[in-house]
Order: sequence, then C-alpha cells, then structure tokens
Amino acid sequence: MFAVWDDLVAELTTEAFAAPALDVDCVAPVNRVDLFITGDQGRDAPEVTYDNADDTMGLETASLSVHYGEKAARSSAITEAAHVLRLGGALIILDMDEIITQYQTVLESFG
Repeated sequence: MFAVWDDLVAELTTEAFAAPALDVDCVAPVNRVDLFITGDQGRDAPEVTYDNADDTMGLETASLSVHYGEKAARSSAITEAAHVLRLGGALIILDMDEIITQYQTVLESFG
C-alpha cells in the first residue's frame, strides 16, 4: 500500500503542498476531520470544521475510511471534502473498488 501512496504523492503538483493538508478520519498528527460528524470536532484542529474550512486544504487524503458510512453519508462526505479543497489542490481517496464509482459520480458533479 505504501508504494501506491508514494506513486500518488509523486504525481502531485506543488499547489497541493502550498496549503494545509487534511487526513479524513485518521489519527495522524495532521489536520483531520470526521466527515460523518457535523459541528465542532474539538479533538481536532479548530480550523478544520464544516463551518470554516471551505477552500483551505491543498491536499486531502482518505484511506479506507469513507466506505463506513451509508450511501447518502458517503456522498455527503465526498461533497464536503470537495468543498474544503482549494483550487489546484489534490484529493486522494483509497477505498473499496465497488464504491469508487460513487465517489467519481459525486466529484464529476463539480466539473
């Protein structure tokens, strides 16, 4: 799995690293947020909540985390991830193969 991450990160542009990073639903020591919980997430960086994170993240990653929600919740999570991603940023999602097409459909709606 690390080889996959290495390959994906190697393809990123410098814009992805010019802003804060967000790891979706992880305990890594970076900004993180659980996209299935609305409101204050006090355990995380205060700037990373639904209310004030729009268009701020240069890089977002989600590894085997989004598929835990129901179908509507997964779509909402991907939509929120797109909202917090800044122009020129990168969103990397590694997840179950059968669910990836749902994520693609949601992201294609953004153009």
